[in-house]
Amino acid sequence: MNSMPQAPNMYLLAGAALSACAALLHLAIIAGGPAWYRFFGAGEDMAAAAARGRIMPAR
Repeated sequence: MNSMPQAPNMYLLAGAALSACAALLHLAIIAGGPAWYRFFGAGEDMAAAAARGRIMPAR
């Protein structure tokens, strides 16, 4: 039995950090409004729905 602590897996930590960044970017796009939807390529339908104030622009 090995009682030595293991070093963290750097690939898993990098993946977690990138996933967190992507999640924060998604929230920023929602907060940024229609211009951000257009800039990040969500499409005109999504941007127009967001401009109308729809809570769920995808529907």
